[in-house]
Amino acid sequence: DRLSGAELDALTELVVVPESWMYRDPDAFAAATAFIQARLAQRPTRQVRILSLPCAGGEEPYTMAMSLHDAGVPAMSCRIDAMDLSNVALERARAGWYTKNAFRGRSLAFRERHFSAAGGGYQIGDALRQQVTFMQANILTVDAAASAGRYDVVFCRNLLIYFDEATTAAAV
Repeated sequence: DRLSGAELDALTELVVVPESWMYRDPDAFAAATAFIQARLAQRPTRQVRILSLPCAGGEEPYTMAMSLHDAGVPAMSCRIDAMDLSNVALERARAGWYTKNAFRGRSLAFRERHFSAAGGGYQIGDALRQQVTFMQANILTVDAAASAGRYDVVFCRNLLIYFDEATTAAAV
């Protein structure tokens, strides 16, 4: 209550964990893609909604976009919303530029398909960037009643491990 808005923003940037990378836990993206394909097969005209919260620097929502693209799912069939508390992380995500640290694992063929070399790093393609909507949000203040039923898939990787039991319940 005693912090100014600027002080609270500065504190937020000090305590968030920005660590992520493309295709972190690839089985989760394979499962989500299969689920989305099945959902679209049942109702082809319905847009599937996906939420990534927290989205850090955009690695998770962009990975979902790449996974769907590679599976042949039309971009217009899905909407990907990505939220994070950190404005710094969101700026990085919107820019879509990543260093080698964002690319780990044995199979990096996706990097050649979806990124171009730029400034000592890699820039994600514009079509994938346009598929993700980034916004600043706090899971504990998101209006759950207004959001009810809005998302078919929710990624909240490593979010709840930082909360005590009461805060986890409130987030869920």
